[in-house]
Amino acid sequence: MTADKHLRRARAHPRDPLPMAVTALLARPMTASAVGRNQPCPCGSGRKYKVCHLPKKTRPLADRAFLAYARLAVWMDRASNNGTVAELDQLMEQETDPSPLLGLDLALFDAGGLTEYLSERGGMLLADERELIEGWAGATTTAYEVVEVGRGDALALRPLLGGDQVTVRDHRVASSVRRLDLLVGRVLHDGERPRIITPMTRVPRGRRRQLMAVFADPSPAKLAAFFGPQPPPRLANRDGDELVFGTAEYEVPGAGAAWTKLAASLEETDRDHLTWVLDIDGEQVHGGAVSRNGRIWTVEANSVERLREIHEIVLSAAPGAKLVSETTEPAGRSFPGARATGSTASGPTKIDSFRTNAVTDDEIQEAIREHIREYQQRWLDMSIPGLGGRTPRAAAAEGGDVLDELRAMLDDFEWQGEGQMSVDWMRAELGLT
Repeated sequence: MTADKHLRRARAHPRDPLPMAVTALLARPMTASAVGRNQPCPCGSGRKYKVCHLPKKTRPLADRAFLAYARLAVWMDRASNNGTVAELDQLMEQETDPSPLLGLDLALFDAGGLTEYLSERGGMLLADERELIEGWAGATTTAYEVVEVGRGDALALRPLLGGDQVTVRDHRVASSVRRLDLLVGRVLHDGERPRIITPMTRVPRGRRRQLMAVFADPSPAKLAAFFGPQPPPRLANRDGDELVFGTAEYEVPGAGAAWTKLAASLEETDRDHLTWVLDIDGEQVHGGAVSRNGRIWTVEANSVERLREIHEIVLSAAPGAKLVSETTEPAGRSFPGARATGSTASGPTKIDSFRTNAVTDDEIQEAIREHIREYQQRWLDMSIPGLGGRTPRAAAAEGGDVLDELRAMLDDFEWQGEGQMSVDWMRAELGLT
């Protein structure tokens, strides 16, 4: 009854396996024995069955595994050291989507709570339950990858940092995940088979690298903080510089001749617009732009560093150019997908508009697909920072840890879904099928 009340206070979902298991165990177990309550006990003690072996009737250990865990959680919540739980809960602040029992769980399995429980309460446990919990003692929190979601709620899970794949059956988890999703928790044995007994939390695959970094040197505090409020992502351009919408305006004397000289250094988009094209790892990248309106030139770039570089390019073509205004705005503060081109620090933000000349949606989609096909071919021979600067082809040939990371990257691409690169084709090209 106490475990049931605790789980209700924790606001566990009504269909969560823990409260379901506890509720089921509130009822007295059925017995197939034909011995009446008031008949002599078949053990030969001479006592009535109701006062001898009937009270000792227990359910199979596998049926009691969830209740054994619920008792652990109740003890941890009430233990003298439950300040650990409060600290972990504070780090999480419940802003993400972990189970409300996750703080208790980390305190039990990763902060020594389970060992203390066995020391304090182990002598009060049934022998088989004590042995079961002792077997859980080394089961620290693990990161898993969903290898397959099969029929009958079967889940094939692979430990992300190495280890044997395990298959479990769990309707709650199987109905909420898909292949290549990441899960954090642990798989325990219930006395008969592996089971998901403790909280299991899904992690967006986009956080895979961050998750791997946490598990490189894990601690309860780091794991809790991983599920807590996250700082905004640092947006960067291909140079690794912070993504900033930068704009500068110049008044240029002798603008006509200066513009002709500038056009020799940049690429002409049209009569009044020039584009600064950079070569990064063999790929043509848009570095900035210059447009003119009479004597006023407007320069745009997506980082402070690039804005400074294009500033020097402008001055080399027009030494007499006078800087009228300059604005920079971190990308995170701007409208999603827009480029700020305001001409003064206090002026309104303007949003570029792009028009097509009678281009159909089908043509646009085909152009996008063609771009993806070309990019995935180039990617195989590009230097990839996540592979230590190796190309995917080199990583595939080298093997070892860098090959494992390459396989994970391809899985990342697959998980991102339709409309991205053809991962099967890339695996075949790299000999990884």
